[in-house]
Amino acid sequence: NTLESRMLRYINAHLGENISLEKMAQFYFISRAQLCRRFKKATGTSIGTYISTKRMLTAKAMLLDGKKPTEIYAACGYADYSTFYRAYSKYYGHCPKEEGKNKEK
Repeated sequence: NTLESRMLRYINAHLGENISLEKMAQFYFISRAQLCRRFKKATGTSIGTYISTKRMLTAKAMLLDGKKPTEIYAACGYADYSTFYRAYSKYYGHCPKEEGKNKEK
């Protein structure tokens, strides 16, 4: 049960919340720099990129399950719909409302 695996579980458990590096570093009693360094070494990606990717994958799965975009943005960790909309559109190249139409992709 390594620190890195505990960090991944923490992020996955708190995906719908505001996850700060400061809070995570305090939780694990290490510096922010050490937290970031160890995470990147273990996963090959930054904490921020990992969180964004997990949120986008969660959102897409929820949309494909038939949930409406306005119902899921908060569950994916976004404070408002417009921020979620922009992030989703940038990540996938189309708006969340189009996801149901693109199920074959």
